[in-house]
Amino acid sequence: DNELIRNLNEKVVLRYLHNSRDIKEIINKVESYLNNKLLSLILHKSYGLSRNPVTNDYILIFSNNYLDYYCEKCGNKYEKNTDDKQCIPCQVNHLKNNWTSGNEIIDNFIQEKQSVCNENDAVFEWISYNEFIDIEEIEDKCLTTAIWKEGPLHYDKDENKLIRKSNKRVVLKYLHNSQYTKEIINKVESYLKDFQVYGLPQNPYQNYGLSQHLLQDYNSHQSYGLSQNPVTNDCILIYSDNYLNYYCEKCGNKYRKNIDSNKQCLPCQVNHLKNNWTSGNEIIDNFIQEKQSEYNKNYMIPYNMFVEEKQSKYNENNTVFEWISYSEFIDIKELGNKCLTTAMWKEGPLHYDKDESELIRKSNKRVVLRYLHNSQDTREIINKVESYTQAYMFGIDFQNPYQDYGLSQNPDTNNYILVFNNNYLDYYCEKCGNKYRKDTDDKCIPCHINHLDWTSGNEAIDNFIQEKQSKYNENNVVFEWISYSEFIDIKEIEDKCLITAIVKESPLHYDKDENKFIKKSNEKVVLRYLHNSQDTKEIINKVESYSQVYRHQCYGLSQNPDTNDYILIFSNHYLDYYCEKCGNEYRKNTDGKQCITCQKSNQNAMKMIQYLNGYHIVSLLILKK
Repeated sequence: DNELIRNLNEKVVLRYLHNSRDIKEIINKVESYLNNKLLSLILHKSYGLSRNPVTNDYILIFSNNYLDYYCEKCGNKYEKNTDDKQCIPCQVNHLKNNWTSGNEIIDNFIQEKQSVCNENDAVFEWISYNEFIDIEEIEDKCLTTAIWKEGPLHYDKDENKLIRKSNKRVVLKYLHNSQYTKEIINKVESYLKDFQVYGLPQNPYQNYGLSQHLLQDYNSHQSYGLSQNPVTNDCILIYSDNYLNYYCEKCGNKYRKNIDSNKQCLPCQVNHLKNNWTSGNEIIDNFIQEKQSEYNKNYMIPYNMFVEEKQSKYNENNTVFEWISYSEFIDIKELGNKCLTTAMWKEGPLHYDKDESELIRKSNKRVVLRYLHNSQDTREIINKVESYTQAYMFGIDFQNPYQDYGLSQNPDTNNYILVFNNNYLDYYCEKCGNKYRKDTDDKCIPCHINHLDWTSGNEAIDNFIQEKQSKYNENNVVFEWISYSEFIDIKEIEDKCLITAIVKESPLHYDKDENKFIKKSNEKVVLRYLHNSQDTKEIINKVESYSQVYRHQCYGLSQNPDTNDYILIFSNHYLDYYCEKCGNEYRKNTDGKQCITCQKSNQNAMKMIQYLNGYHIVSLLILKK
């Protein structure tokens, strides 16, 4: 009939909005229950609002099928709509009156965990310590395995309710020396970040414990709860037996990877060797141990073997950094200035083998020894070790990097030695030990520069030139002292501020095409005289001011033996930017270069000539009279 009608005597569900006196609060509650319009229209209908005249509580009215979706006991929504409806919060709340940890804060913490439980979680519980049987301690007693008689409570999807798996093997992780409640909760939270939590048990003798189980659906292990050993009062976290697939049963540290078989804990393998070495210097030993404590990437290894794995981020391709006895080195060959030496390491470095999943050694390994000469102060040694190993960690070529194997000491000279693999020589010069700027055919800039034989005869000038050379890069020529006798075909320009010449052998520079250092013969250059500059500091300041302009290349410094004037040498392109008449810089680089200074000088000269000519004419007229 297309009109509104009423269904008489219909059964409905009343949802009380208890303790809601404020109108705004009432409206917000109503909105929250009605916010899913699809459910309201299709699954269950919301009929309206009412009020109990006795209690003054407001009431929301729904159709009777509302109870197919919401629990009639607590009013919470079911996880799923099934024939055998089970309310997880109700089942969890049923546990509330059946346990206590004896600590109100711990109880509240567990109840909070239970309140966020869903059908994919196990229920996090307080577990009485007497629930555990067949307790077996593992290694350092950080972890213990046991059988939980009653077993964890979890949601069974087939049964659509919470059930227990009895006689469940679990792992107990002891939180030793945690007596403060806040500290216990913080530790529990930190361990549970990666896992889903089941509950918390208590050992009547001492420790709290947490239990964790591996959910196949999520391919991760869950935590069952917390307990306490009644004897030691240590708290215990309880996990499923799968916990040992992720954490080492000896030390409790997490494995780098979860592997199905042949699990190897690198920290345990290295720590096993802790008592088998010493550098003979307590500070050095402590330095190594401190590095190791930063993360399980850093390890201590035996005397004659290794000390730590010094890596910013450990990976299985790295070797372990060691203390290596000098007697381990044979076939020692000195290189260059004896800063670097090659040798054969008999026992060889310790590294992680992926196939064997353990640390193994490569014997008779060719290595490079870098001597830390004259470093007797321990702090200085440590700083040097850090500087060289950081250069490795942040190297450019990660495909084939050099590796630092460890530290040693020459028993005759007492010099400490850093040990690298042979690839080190691809990055550092075997003659002087300096790092290459680039991987080129002609690599070491300092060696080329140091090979030059020269002196200006002035120590301050020499030091200045050497400082300029140390700042060389491949885009520059090497700043040199050039003997005046090297110049031929000298031609003065105008006011003698600038002179052109031919330099028989040009300064050393890097040729990118040839990929090496070369010298050009008979190159035309520009000489800029620093007239009347006899004070060394003044000379250096002038050189700095002229050489800061990089549009043209500054080759070096020279001196006229007759006048003792110092001379700056530039490439011939200098005249594209500076006036050959007065030496001043052009305003712009144009094809028709015009020097404003020279033009003004010419104009002033013309005015003077005109003035003098006029004066001369006036004088003649006066004489005629």
